[in-house]
This record gives sequence, structure tokens and C-alpha cells, in this order.
Amino acid sequence: MSNSKPIGVAYRDQDIDGGVIGRNDPQFMRGTTVYATEELGYCSCAFGEVTQLTSKSTAVTLNTPTGRITMNNAAMTANLVVLFRMNNSTIGPDDVVVANISNGGTAGAYILYVAEIGVGFADFALFNVSGGTLSEAVKINYALIGNRDD
Repeated sequence: MSNSKPIGVAYRDQDIDGGVIGRNDPQFMRGTTVYATEELGYCSCAFGEVTQLTSKSTAVTLNTPTGRITMNNAAMTANLVVLFRMNNSTIGPDDVVVANISNGGTAGAYILYVAEIGVGFADFALFNVSGGTLSEAVKINYALIGNRDD
């Protein structure tokens, strides 16, 4: 296949192991370098949302590679770390889960980190560094980066 349609740093009809970049039917493709001149990420069909029901430590289930978790608005005292599990069938033991607080809480009042991942789950930790008690429905955005050799 010739490189006949220049689009900047790559070609629109570039072939990587038989899969054409930009196709409408997703398939596994292998390559060593991918350059994007605009957005690089997941389609909206890979996004899900879930809300914790009873407390900030209540587990949630969301089986999508990207999404938003709305935490319960239960009170959280200063200097407290709360752990909760997200059950997610798309997570493998070698994957990377990237997460950030998107809104729903006082800016700078929390530190969020992924405490552990395993087959089918990620454990999140939220640390209240505000110096006071907060009762906020913190929203967490996450994305999964697959790290497999399929």
C-alpha cells in the first residue's frame, strides 16, 4: 500500500500489520510509534459512569476502559485516607490505570492515587488534605492503558 495521503507526521492510509489507521471497525493493530496531530484516546462507546451508593469505601463496578466514578458524599475527616475498589473486567494485572479528580470537591483538598490493581479490579485511595471535615461527592475520571502482548 502506498503512502499517498500525507496528513502531517503520518499517512492516512498507513498500514500497521494489516490494520488501517482510522478504520470504523476496531481491530488489534501493532506498531512501534504512533503520532497524533490532534486528540488521542477512547471513543465515547468506551466510557461509563457509576455512583457509590452508601459510603466512600463502598465498592463500585464499571466494566469500561474509561469512565467517571461519583463518590458518595459521606463526611470525610481531615487527614483520613479512604480506600475503595472498582471492579472492572477490562483491567489486567500488567495494565496501568490513570485517574484524576475532575470536580465535585474543593480544589486542592484531596490527593487521589491508584493503590493497587489486579485482574478485574483497581483500588483507589482518596486522602483528605484540607485540614477539615468535608462532605463532597468527589468525581474521579479514569482511563485504562492496556499493557499486554496479545
